[in-house]
Amino acid sequence: MDKNKKPGNSGPIKAVFIALLMLFGALSWVFFRYSGSDLTLQSARVDAGITDILFSLKISDSDIISQSREEKRSAGSLWIENYKKIRIRKGFDLDAFISRVGELAERYKLTLKKSKLADNSISIEASAEGKILSRIVLLPPVSSVSNKKRVVLVIDDVGYYKGLNGFSELGIPVTFAVLPKERFSVSIAKELAKKGIPFIMHLPLEPEAYPKVNPGKAAILSTMSDAEIKSIFESNLKTVPGAAGVSNHMGSRFTADYEKMKYLTIVTFLLLIHIKKHGLFFFDSYTTTKSKAAAAAKAEGMLLIENGLFLDNSDDTASIDRQLDILLNRLKKHDTVIAIGHIQKKYLLGSLSKYIPKVRQSGAEFIYLSDLYEKK
Repeated sequence: MDKNKKPGNSGPIKAVFIALLMLFGALSWVFFRYSGSDLTLQSARVDAGITDILFSLKISDSDIISQSREEKRSAGSLWIENYKKIRIRKGFDLDAFISRVGELAERYKLTLKKSKLADNSISIEASAEGKILSRIVLLPPVSSVSNKKRVVLVIDDVGYYKGLNGFSELGIPVTFAVLPKERFSVSIAKELAKKGIPFIMHLPLEPEAYPKVNPGKAAILSTMSDAEIKSIFESNLKTVPGAAGVSNHMGSRFTADYEKMKYLTIVTFLLLIHIKKHGLFFFDSYTTTKSKAAAAAKAEGMLLIENGLFLDNSDDTASIDRQLDILLNRLKKHDTVIAIGHIQKKYLLGSLSKYIPKVRQSGAEFIYLSDLYEKK
């Protein structure tokens, strides 16, 4: 042992050194975490400018199908991403809109990206420092939907699984009903919105067999108070950003209760009034023949359309094919047929692939559910 070495000095010095290192690390994290740009004010100015341009070109609130504002952080930067999906009217001056947005972009030193989406809509993104501050999707006028016989295909229960299980590759308009608060709800909603594909929130409502049949953690129950219904609806909607409408997942007890559904249309905190307030439509999956949702919506002056056919109550090819034969037969008597399938069913995709040419040969076309509401 070194007799000249004084015991007890190295411990405190080492502790101080470690503490200084930790302090330096914390200060560095704070610096890099918060030294980025704060683009919130610029986001607000850009959104206000685009709103003014739309107003001057005669776009009203009724033309806005959906809109959202989402706060985002990345690498110390903070900004608001504003989103609007708009159904433009016949005669809308698209060139004037793009020109004026270009002037706005020049004023605020923004980068513009214009692209045409799968449904012939136009997406315009305004970015600063690589951050999207505003995204506008302009859908073509309703008159572009022809007067042919129409088929609406709705695929329910989206959000449990990561992908869309091939249904987005069918080459036809498919309306996806996305469950709120599931593992992939947000990511799928954002993917669909980015592609310009209209989708709806598949809102869990109380079934007849509740609580034996559990509608899930995002469910609205007939025993809930006004405030509870409002709170759950609002929180659910945040997990399906950009939804154009709402349909019911289960809900046989809830939609069959006329007094409850009527009550919902009167009190501002309740379900139908909130759907209306957000500019959304309500599509009744019609899980019970006792449903009073249509009557309640009519009392409030809301348009509501009902499902006409479930395709895959039995998940086997022969049964699904029989249901698709019923769809074809109904097209002989009706201008519009609406059918619901489920994303998790094993044999639905294959049967649909076989029947799509048959539907087209009958003279019908596939359209989105939101097109049907707007055409009404």
